[in-house]
Amino acid sequence: MKRKFNQTQIKENTNCVFKSPFGGFRGLVLVLFFSTFLGAQTRIITDMVGRKVTIPVKINRILPHDDKTSIFLYPCFSGSIIARGANVEQNTMKYIGADYQKLPVVDVNNVEEVIKVNPDVIIVGCFANEGYNRYEKLSQKTNIPVIIVDLDILKLDDSYKFLVNLLGETPKAKSCIAYLASFYKEIAQVQKTNKKREASVYVAVGNDGLRTAPSGSKHAQLLDLLNISNAAQTDIQARGYADVSIEQIMVWKPDFIFTVDKTENDPFTVITSSKLWKDIPAVQNKRVIHIPEEPYSWFGNPPSVNRIPGLILLLELFYQYPRPKGHQQIKDFYKLFYNYPLTDAELAKLLVNRS
Repeated sequence: MKRKFNQTQIKENTNCVFKSPFGGFRGLVLVLFFSTFLGAQTRIITDMVGRKVTIPVKINRILPHDDKTSIFLYPCFSGSIIARGANVEQNTMKYIGADYQKLPVVDVNNVEEVIKVNPDVIIVGCFANEGYNRYEKLSQKTNIPVIIVDLDILKLDDSYKFLVNLLGETPKAKSCIAYLASFYKEIAQVQKTNKKREASVYVAVGNDGLRTAPSGSKHAQLLDLLNISNAAQTDIQARGYADVSIEQIMVWKPDFIFTVDKTENDPFTVITSSKLWKDIPAVQNKRVIHIPEEPYSWFGNPPSVNRIPGLILLLELFYQYPRPKGHQQIKDFYKLFYNYPLTDAELAKLLVNRS
């Protein structure tokens, strides 16, 4: 059963106001004592997976747990983020605000490093089917509260609302919530009214393209969400991927191939030029597409808010979504969520690798 995420429930400790009848040094000591006491006040919240967490009343310093949490927090709460969560992959960091690029990177697995940057809280973005024990252990090791938020791709507006209740309203948060709520309604309407193209997609990963993300993988979740057929008829093997053969792909006959790896590892050139792939329908019909990955993949690595442009692209390809409208929404996304005014020329460059 899928775990349901709760709305924010915040209970603040009672605020006490002290008036000292004493003057001079004794009064100063009492004022300092009570100031220290008030500064140490806490409140108890229920995070988005139902955990009770004791946190400071005022949160000024946030440490994101990882890259997917960093990129989620950045649009709305950049003023409170003290570092970026470490990422195993190297991102080019094109097309994102300079303030984000300048943030130091902190590996939360390094307890000393975490304690050194002195966050008020650590925020973790995760999904309903994840285990939470490792986050409890992180909090115990560092003595820093850990708050978990939901990164379900179709519930990101609710997660921003949760954080607004927790951290306070910001103008950007209001705009991001409005953008997402409007887009979610549009997805539902398009799926209801527009005819879907009946075509299958093979997700190609690795230098040779012979690693894929089958249906059910978090790396292919966007296909599942939009009911687009995943050509890979195989089981997930490890970390959401499966290794396959060119013979299997020939049997599956995908109508589209999406290459989703980083530029240096991307199989786009191999697939579009190798004799091994030439008889596959997607190659013959020039429907091989490299999914943009700057500053983060549109298709899900890391699986966070960066996947919204990927949904827009899929609507265009499979649901007759107007390309000019989709391109404007992508530029609006980059401006709002990445603090970067993406130009038409830059968007065209991101989308250039299409056979």
